[in-house]
Amino acid sequence: ISFSGFVACIFSVFTVFVS
Repeated sequence: ISFSGFVACIFSVFTVFVS
């Protein structure tokens, strides 16, 4: 897994959590 892909996944989950 690439670092950028990992960050994108975390950011996606974070956005859903905040919403």
